[in-house]
Amino acid sequence: MSDFAFSTEVRQNVILTAIQMAGPEGTQSDIKGNVAKIANYLSPNSMLMSNFDQLEKQVNSVEKFKFISGTILYVDIETTSSRGVVILKTQPSQRNPNGQEFVRTDISNENPEVQDLVLLAHNAVGHKVVIKVALENMTNSDNKVRVMKDMEDRGEDLELSSVNHFGLIDWNNSKMIGWSRLKRASESQV
Repeated sequence: MSDFAFSTEVRQNVILTAIQMAGPEGTQSDIKGNVAKIANYLSPNSMLMSNFDQLEKQVNSVEKFKFISGTILYVDIETTSSRGVVILKTQPSQRNPNGQEFVRTDISNENPEVQDLVLLAHNAVGHKVVIKVALENMTNSDNKVRVMKDMEDRGEDLELSSVNHFGLIDWNNSKMIGWSRLKRASESQV
């Protein structure tokens, strides 16, 4: 086990922050309690510091960002991973000859930012959007996964406004087939 010590500068900043937290009516006891809280938060083994480790690992797994333009056809939550799933109608390409993109969000459990992003996408079904995705390296694989990080709603897609968006999805697409089996299996258990 390595020794851990706060530098003089960190100690001074902790004390100043503790004084500010205590406010003008704060007592010496309030300040001491605040110092203890902050010091615990800053210790290398604290839960908050482990959040930084997870965030750094996630950021380091991103190879690059990409922007995808299209119309949202469908939004759901995967039951197995709690990730949001967004299916977009895009222009046909070599990667997606049927003109459909399949992207996921980060895990949405207890993550309000991701939950808000899934709700934003859900409310934009039938709308033209630009989605920012991170191309993240998959664990134990050379493959990459597209993880939705942000979205801009550009309004209703008038060409698709009177169409059943769900019916446009190519469920036989290899990227969707595994997910749709999981989805149908989970629905049959309900």
